[in-house]
Amino acid sequence: MPGCRRNFHIACLWAISTAVVFVAPAYRALADECPSKLIKSHQLSGMDFETSSRVYHDANVEIYESCVKNNGDKDLWIDWKIPGPKSYVLPGQALPSSRTFVNRQTINAHSCLEYGPLSELLFDPYLGHADDSKQMQKQDNEGCRPVPTTIGDKILEKLPEYIDTIFKAFTPSDREKSHDTMLKVEGKTSTHIEGTEAYRQNIVYMVSRIEGRPDGNPLDLTIRLESESPAATYLHSASSFKDMSWKVSSPEENEISFMVAMPKNPTLENARYEILDRNKIVVGSFFAPAWIEAPQ
Repeated sequence: MPGCRRNFHIACLWAISTAVVFVAPAYRALADECPSKLIKSHQLSGMDFETSSRVYHDANVEIYESCVKNNGDKDLWIDWKIPGPKSYVLPGQALPSSRTFVNRQTINAHSCLEYGPLSELLFDPYLGHADDSKQMQKQDNEGCRPVPTTIGDKILEKLPEYIDTIFKAFTPSDREKSHDTMLKVEGKTSTHIEGTEAYRQNIVYMVSRIEGRPDGNPLDLTIRLESESPAATYLHSASSFKDMSWKVSSPEENEISFMVAMPKNPTLENARYEILDRNKIVVGSFFAPAWIEAPQ
């Protein structure tokens, strides 16, 4: 869509949504279903939800998407540790989490999944990327012991100039009052290579109240780059913007934008951005693709 690549705004997000209505009404009708047909159902501790995953090619990159649908009648906290989502999922809603990779290296993976108000744990299978193996090994001590098996491999030689992803999360502005303060956060991440020496990381998003839940305050939220991943380490070191924490300033439109030095030997990773409530408690997250220095 002209004008939306370089300077993406919320109006472009709505324009894209409107275009989808006319081009693919069937998809809109299924908006609250996880798109993968490989679904695993869970009825646990009075909660009813489904998990699924898929891999697909889009815009010269490989998208690894995991999804959770809440079939219950109450808000459901989900933290699928490696692939996401990390968010509340409202009743009847399906919430995908997308991660972007240059190479298709698919494995049969498992990840710890935290669910419900008591943060109960299970380990759940998904279609993962070979890069997930290190994180899976770290989870061995927590009782999640996957055995990765390679399914396929596909190498792309040219770095894509643009990588765009759409995200959505349901997060309360006060986790102690999660039902009444629940908000919807949705937006778009863009990673745009500018010349040979730098690229721009851009995130545009809006925060809206949910009908019947009047106490949520968008201005109580903060977006923060998590600090432990290789992507976070590189972004902190290669960008002039060192704080990597942004207070939500408007419910209608917010933008995070900064330049990052292009690594000499780039590899694509997924930076996790955390959403914090008024008490600085993590209540959700989303991924944004980032070029970092390839390990030697």
